[in-house]
Amino acid sequence: MGFHWQALGWPSIDAFVQDMYSYDGQLEAFIRFLQVNKLIPLLQAKDWHGFARRYNGSGYATHGYHTKLAAAYESAKKKGL
Repeated sequence: MGFHWQALGWPSIDAFVQDMYSYDGQLEAFIRFLQVNKLIPLLQAKDWHGFARRYNGSGYATHGYHTKLAAAYESAKKKGL
C-alpha cells in the first residue's frame, strides 16, 4: 500500500512510513483505502465477490478470497462480533 500514500492523504511518504509502525496507523491507512476506493458499500452489502475482485484483482476467485471473506463474516456473526 505504500505507493498509495498520497491518495490516502498523507503529507509525505516519510510520514506514511512512520505511521505504518503502529497498529493505529495501519488501520487508518486501511480505512482510508476502503473509503478512497469506494469499497465500504460492497462490504455493507456483503458483496464478497465484488469486494474481493476490486481489492485483490482478477485472480480473487482462484484464491477463494470471496469465500474466505464470507466464512470470516459468518464466523464473526456467530460469535456476536
